[in-house]
Amino acid sequence: MKLRIREIERLVEILIVLEISIFLIDSVNAQLLQVTDVSINPTTIWLNEDPSITISARCKFNGTYITNANLHANIRSPSGLSTIEQLSFSGGKYFVSIPRFLLYFSETGNYIVSITCEYNGYSAEKQSTFTAHKLEFSIVREGDRINAYIGDTLEIKVNFRLDGNLITVSKNDFDVEIGDEEVSVVSAVTTDNYQKITLDLCPDGNIGECMSRLPEGIYDLRVTATSSGRTITDESDRYIKVNAPLTIQINQNEIICPVNTLCEKDIPISVKFPVGNPDDFTKDDVTAVIMGNNIFKQVYINKIECTSGICTINVNIPSTLSPGLYDFFVQFSTMIDGNDYSSQAVIPLKIVLQISGELIDAAGNVVSASISFEDTETGQVISTTTDSNGRYSINLLPRKYNVEIRFGSGVITRFYNVTISESDSLLGISGNVIRFDQNHINSGAPGGLRLVKIIVIEFALPFSHGWVYVPYDSSLVHGDEQDLRVYECKNWNFEKSTCTGSWKFVQSKVHTIRDAMEFTILSTSAFFIGEQRALHFSNIEIEKEKVFMGDTVVVNGKVLDNDGNPVEGATIRLSFPLYNYSSTDMTTTGGFFRATIVAPYAEGYPTLLIQAIKEPYIGCNTTKTIQVSRSKELSILDVPDIVSVHLNEPTNLEFTIFNSGQTNLTEPIYVHIIGISSDWYELEPAKINGLAISEQKRVNLRIFLTPELCGGKCSKYTLVTIEVKSKEISKSVSFTLKILEAMNTTNQTSKPVEGGGGGRFIEIPNITGFVIVTPSITSPYLPLTIIILLLILIVNKKKTSGGGWKSRKKGKGKGKLRESVITSLHRIKSNL
Repeated sequence: MKLRIREIERLVEILIVLEISIFLIDSVNAQLLQVTDVSINPTTIWLNEDPSITISARCKFNGTYITNANLHANIRSPSGLSTIEQLSFSGGKYFVSIPRFLLYFSETGNYIVSITCEYNGYSAEKQSTFTAHKLEFSIVREGDRINAYIGDTLEIKVNFRLDGNLITVSKNDFDVEIGDEEVSVVSAVTTDNYQKITLDLCPDGNIGECMSRLPEGIYDLRVTATSSGRTITDESDRYIKVNAPLTIQINQNEIICPVNTLCEKDIPISVKFPVGNPDDFTKDDVTAVIMGNNIFKQVYINKIECTSGICTINVNIPSTLSPGLYDFFVQFSTMIDGNDYSSQAVIPLKIVLQISGELIDAAGNVVSASISFEDTETGQVISTTTDSNGRYSINLLPRKYNVEIRFGSGVITRFYNVTISESDSLLGISGNVIRFDQNHINSGAPGGLRLVKIIVIEFALPFSHGWVYVPYDSSLVHGDEQDLRVYECKNWNFEKSTCTGSWKFVQSKVHTIRDAMEFTILSTSAFFIGEQRALHFSNIEIEKEKVFMGDTVVVNGKVLDNDGNPVEGATIRLSFPLYNYSSTDMTTTGGFFRATIVAPYAEGYPTLLIQAIKEPYIGCNTTKTIQVSRSKELSILDVPDIVSVHLNEPTNLEFTIFNSGQTNLTEPIYVHIIGISSDWYELEPAKINGLAISEQKRVNLRIFLTPELCGGKCSKYTLVTIEVKSKEISKSVSFTLKILEAMNTTNQTSKPVEGGGGGRFIEIPNITGFVIVTPSITSPYLPLTIIILLLILIVNKKKTSGGGWKSRKKGKGKGKLRESVITSLHRIKSNL
C-alpha cells in the first residue's frame, strides 16, 4: 500500500515539472512573435447608418516585421456572438474590411476584437475594442390623418431613441416640414413613451399670407431629429390635412330618407373657428343644398342650435326626390374684422326604396329569417330580420347587391348581382318578394326518388346566379348519403304545393358530417332532395345464343323498380364492350322491351352488356355470353330464270360461284347439273379447289342439243338444277331450259284451232307423249280442256303401268300409278 502511494506522489511531481516547462516555452514564444499596430476604423459606428468597419495590424518575429504570417480577427459582440475574419497583407499591413456590418451584428455597446498571428508554429494575440450606437426615429401616426388649422397650433408625436432609450429633447432638436413648407416648432417635450412637438402654422398671425403659403389640402409630414451630432429623418405620407380658419365637419356618415316621404332631419356639425366663436353662428349663416341626378335644390334651415363648437341644424328633405344617391352640402359663412370666412361639408343623401313583405309558408305558418343586402360596389351591408308575424322591411338604393337570406330552419340562400333599378318604386315592388316553404308537396313528385326533404324558394328580384345550403334529417336516408340527389321544378304552384312541370337534375355537393347539401341555381323554384330508386331486370331472354358474325342478336326482357313496379320509358342499351358495338331501345308499357344488336365480326364468346337507364333511377346492368362463329355459305350468281336453247346451236351459260360466308372453304368443290342428260352439256370447270372468303370463280355451262339427242322425247320446258357441293357445304339453284323449235315423236305439228272466239292458244309441254294445244286463258273452254287433259294423262299412265286393270285389282302397281300421277302433276306445274 505504501508503495502505491509513493508511485502516485512521483507522478504528481512529474506533471508539475511538465506544466512549468510548457509555461516557460510559451513565454519564449511570446517574446519571439508579436502583434503590433492594431487599428480599428472607425472606433465608433452608428448602426442606423448601415456602417462599415476596417481592421488592420502588423506582425513581428524576433523584432522584424513579417509578411507571410497567418492573421485572423475574432470579433465578439456585447452578448458574446462572434465571427472570424481573415486578414490579407497589402501595403505593409494585414487588414480586412467589413462593408455591411449589419449583416453580422445589430447590437449596441462595446465590441472586442482579438487579432491572432500564426508563424512557424508560433502564435501571438492582441485585443482592441470599438463601440456601436444606434439612433431610432419615427413619427407616431394617429389615424389616417390629423387636422391642422391656419391660425391654430398643431401637436404631433414622435419616437426618438438612442441605443433603445428615449432622448430628452428640446425644440431645437427638430426641423419640421408640411409639404414643402417649413413650419415653426413652438416646443418639444419628452414623455414616458414618446416626444411631443407643438407646431404653429401661422406664427406671425397673418392668416391670408399663411394660407397662400400653405393652402387647404392634404400634405406629407417630414421631421428631422438631431442627437450626438447625428441626424435622422422620417416621413409620413398624406398625414396632415390643412384647413382654413373656419372648418366644419358633419358628425354623421349619411342621411337616409324613404322615397315619396317628407323627411325631417337633425344634423349635428362640428365647427372649428380659432379666430372666432363657433357658438355665435345663426341659421342665416348656414346654407344647405341637395345636388345629384340632375337636381339642384336648396333646403330650408328650420333652426340651428350651437353649443361648445357643435351646431345642430334642423332641415326638411323634399318628398319629390326620386330614389337614388345625392350629395347634401352645408356651408357656414361669417365676417370678422372685414375678413370673410367660410367652410362647407358634404355627406351622402340616400333616397331609398322600402322593400317589405311577410314570410308565411304554404301552410300559413310564420317563417323566421334574417335578410342582408351587400352593396357590390361599397361592400356596405344592410340587414333586417322578420318579426313575430314574419314581417320585414329594408331600405335600399337603386344598385346591385349580393343578398343572403338565412331561414330559421337552417336553410341559407345567396343571390348574386341582385339588380334594383332607378325606375323601381315602392309600388313597383310591393307585396312579397321572398317566399319560402319546406316539406309540403301534394302532387307532382318526381318518379324514381324517395323523398328526404323538399324546399321552395321564390325570389322576385332579378339576379345572376344563386347558392343554396339545405340541412336534412339523416335518419330519413335509407342508403348512402353520398347518393342523395337534388331535382328542381321551375313550374311550382306555391299555394297548391304542386309541380306542374318537369323535374330537372341539379348538380350538388353532400356534406355527410353536417347532414347538409349545397348547390348553385340560376332561378328560384322547388328543390326535391331524395334517394334514387333502383332499376332491375326481370325475365331477360336471348332468342339465339349461338349466332354467326354480323347476325342480329335479339334480347327480350322487362324492367322493374326496387318496389316491383314496371318502369316505362327506360333506355335499354346493348353493347359488346370489347368491340365498341352498341345499340339502344326503350321500354314500353309494362316495362317490356325487345332490343337488338349486331353480333361482332369476331369468333368467340363475347360478353353482351345489357343496361337499363332512366333518370332519376339508379340504373342496372347484367351480362350474357353468346357464341359467335363464322358462317359457311356459298352463292351461285348470274343464273337466269329461263335459258333458251336452239336446236343444233350451242348455248353458253356463264355463272359465278361465290364464297359469301365467313370461312375459307378448303375442300374441293364439285359442280353438278341435274335435270338433263350429260350428253347435252359440257361444264368447265367441274371442280374448284376451294374458295377463300369473298373469292369467286366463273363456271361455263355449254349446252348443245340436236334432234337426235332429244330423241323425240324432249319437253319444250325442262327444270335444270345447278348443284355445287363439297364435304363442307352444298348449294343449288334451278332454272328453266326452254327448247326452241321443239320436235315431237308423232310428227304432228301443232296448229291453232280455229274458232273459240278467235282467241290464241297455249301449247302444253309434252307430258303425255302427245302434242296438245289448249285454248287461250281468255277462252271459255279452258277449264274443260284442263279436265280432258287430266283424264288422258291418267288413262295413258294406266296403259303404261304394265299391270293393266287386272293388276290394279290384285293390288299390284297401285303405288306406282299414284306416284306417276303425282310426278306428272308436279312436272306440269314446273313447266308452266
